[in-house]
Amino acid sequence: MKLISGLLLSLLALTFSTQSNAQKFMIGYGASVYTDFAFASIESTDPALAESDLSEVGVSLATLSLEAKYNVYELNSELAVAVASSPALGLMMFEDLTPDNFGHYRIPIMAQLDWGSLSTFESLKDFGVGLGIGYQFASYGIFGEQPAINANGMVARLGFRYFSRNNAAREIAIKYEFPREVEQEYETFDFNTNEVTTESFTYDLSAVSLSFILYFNY
Repeated sequence: MKLISGLLLSLLALTFSTQSNAQKFMIGYGASVYTDFAFASIESTDPALAESDLSEVGVSLATLSLEAKYNVYELNSELAVAVASSPALGLMMFEDLTPDNFGHYRIPIMAQLDWGSLSTFESLKDFGVGLGIGYQFASYGIFGEQPAINANGMVARLGFRYFSRNNAAREIAIKYEFPREVEQEYETFDFNTNEVTTESFTYDLSAVSLSFILYFNY
C-alpha cells in the first residue's frame, strides 16, 4: 500500500515538473450496461445471528464513468506513463444485503502504463493497451434507508484501445476491485425493550466491471 501511494504521489509531483512538453491529457466517457458485478458476503459478529450470514452478487443496471488520463512522461510516441482516473456512478443493487438501498460510486486513482494507440497523440498504432493499478474510494447502496457499504481498496485496470469504423478512439476496459474486508455497525430499535441495539457485521467485497469507452479529444 505504501509503495503504491508513494508511486502515485511521485507521478503527481512529476505532473508539475519541467517536462511540460511530454504531458498530455485525454478524456472520454464509459458505460457498463449489465456488465458490472460486485461479489459480497456478510457475517455477523453476533453468534446468535450466524444464520443470517449470506453471500450475494450485485448487478448494476447501468454504470456511467468519466475516463481521464494525464501523461506524466512519454518515453516515445508509443509508450507513456500516466496518472488515470475513472470516477463512476451506477445503479448497483443487492437483493438481500441492502434490499432497501441502491446505487454506487467509485473513484479510483491509478498509475498507468500505456502502449500503442491512445498512449500519446503521436502514436501511429491502430491498437493499444493500458495497464493501471492504484487505490479506489467506493461505496455501495448509497441511496436508501440503510447505511451504505463503504469498500475502499486496491484496484487494477486493463484497457484495450482501437479505432472504430468511423475513426473514433475507443476502449474496452476491464476493472477489478481486489477483495477487501469492511466492518460496519447498524443500530436497530427494539420495540419490546424500547432500547436501541447495535449489531456489527463484517463485509467481504470484490467487484469486476467491463466498460465500453469513447474518447472525446483523440
